[in-house]
Order: sequence, then C-alpha cells, then structure tokens
Amino acid sequence: MYRLAFALLLIIASAPAVAAPQWQSLAGVREAVEAFLQDRLAQGPGEVESVRIDRLDPRLKLRACTGPLEASLPRSQPSVGRLTVAVRCHEPAPWRVYVPVQVVRLVPVLVAARPLPRGVPVTAEDVTVERRDVAELRGAYYHSPQEVAGMETARRLAAGETLTARHVARPLLVRRGHAVTLEAGGGGISVSAPGRALEDGGKGDPVRVRNTRSERVVEGRVIGQDRVRVRF
Repeated sequence: MYRLAFALLLIIASAPAVAAPQWQSLAGVREAVEAFLQDRLAQGPGEVESVRIDRLDPRLKLRACTGPLEASLPRSQPSVGRLTVAVRCHEPAPWRVYVPVQVVRLVPVLVAARPLPRGVPVTAEDVTVERRDVAELRGAYYHSPQEVAGMETARRLAAGETLTARHVARPLLVRRGHAVTLEAGGGGISVSAPGRALEDGGKGDPVRVRNTRSERVVEGRVIGQDRVRVRF
C-alpha cells in the first residue's frame, strides 16, 4: 500500500505543468478599454450619455500578454463621437489592436425657440436651452441667454437650430463709409472731430477711421452709435 501511494506521488510530481493560456483574452482587452475610458471621460464638458465598445472579432488571436495592457488615444482625437482606442502589449511578444468606440456626450446649448429672420435682436423668448451631442456641434456655441444678450441674428435660424458665433453678432454701431464722431479725452479735457469709418464694428470692436479734417487714418474703438474713441 505504501509503495502504491509513493508511486502515485511520483507520477503526479513528474506530470507536466498545465500550460499557461496561449492567447490573450479578448475580454481582458475590452476591460483595458473600459478602464481607460472611465478615466478619460471623467474630463470634459457636459455628461456622458452612452459609451458603446465594438465587439472584437472572436477569431482574433493575440499572444497572451504577461504585463499590463496599455490603452491610449491619439492626442489630437477628442473624447467624443467615433473613437479608436489603441490597446498595446509590450511583452513577451509586442502587439497592438485598435478598438472602435462610440461616445455620446451631451452639453446644454442655446437653440432657437422659433424661426428667426436675419437682422433681428435676440431676446430671452427667442431662445431655449437643450442638451445636444458635442460630436454634432460645429463652431463656438452658447450655453445661456445671457451670453447673447444685446446681439442680433447674422443669418436666418430655424426652430431648434443651435446658435453659434456664425449665427449671432453684436449690432453694428459703426458702418464702413458712414460719418462718425471721433472722441478723445483725459484729465477732464474732451476733444471731438468728424471722421469716416473704414470698417464695420460693434460696441467694443477696434476699427480704422479717417479724420476728415486732417485726412489722417487712425485706429479707435467703437463706444456707441457712430462714435469712436481714438487718440489724437
């Protein structure tokens, strides 16, 4: 009996060890993408509505990685819309696989509450705030009615259309070719002179103007209707 037990122990001891998995678990690749996105998507405006990670081809054969998997995005690629996350293994046999991802991130933006013609003042009743997918937004957009207070439409807007810097602008107080008053002053002294605008401008905009007395061209800043502050 003793000899039989000893023989069995020898057989077990001499049996080859179970080989480590030869291929990388695709579930592990997906987990690396999920962990990377969880950290990356914590940064950015608005809130993440959904994240869809495409299923990897089950026929994909990658050597099992003995070290941690490294996930990354190109620096120039924003973390919204259609992304491609690279997952990399360094050892024992280096490989890299690209995983497509779709991220929907919503931000509050200002949209037209009703159709608006070109050239009309924008009031609080003309706009409303809605959540929109960042990936579908183009140009600089606005978040609240206060940001467009005092502006007017630069082009026609359909109901529900997102307001961007292309759609609204400050009203023009100075128009090219029109007569303006050039004003300067300091220390209790105020001086004015007639001039002619060489550029359009809204309040606060820098514009070039011609002093019609001296014919000198100077640059000033629009301070009111047909009024430009300059340095004589």
